[in-house]
Amino acid sequence: MVNAEDVPKEKIHVMIDGKIIPPALVGIPYPVDPGEHRFQASADRQESSDKTLTVTEGSKETVVLTLRARTGPEVPPPPPGAVPAPVELKEEEPPPPAAEASSDGMSGMMIGAITSYGLGAVGAGLGIFMMLEKNSKQSNLDAEIDAFEAAYVPQQ
Repeated sequence: MVNAEDVPKEKIHVMIDGKIIPPALVGIPYPVDPGEHRFQASADRQESSDKTLTVTEGSKETVVLTLRARTGPEVPPPPPGAVPAPVELKEEEPPPPAAEASSDGMSGMMIGAITSYGLGAVGAGLGIFMMLEKNSKQSNLDAEIDAFEAAYVPQQ
């Protein structure tokens, strides 16, 4: 992160190991490879002292570069057509390993699929049984209603 009063972020030039960092990435976390790195910043008639930092694998470090008025000869900022260093985005943590197959060759997904299929088949079977049972009881009820009507309801 660069600390500079009254200097817009777009006018600050940050370099890591001599390569310019795009202004949009100033002040936000920026991944670097493990190892020793040299950081420096400059802006209109201001510069920071160089800072060297050794970064270890997986660590999160903050480098604060404070801009002060230049004391030596004027060093011009990078030319307007200068191409910033390419930005390589790296994952902070590797993704978890893929699920491995069990000893009989079936993965957790396959076991879940077979279980779901089995539960679906059982549900369909119970649905058919209930429908047949209802139809059987409906037939018995219809027969009893017909018998009741024949016995007790006057015919016209």
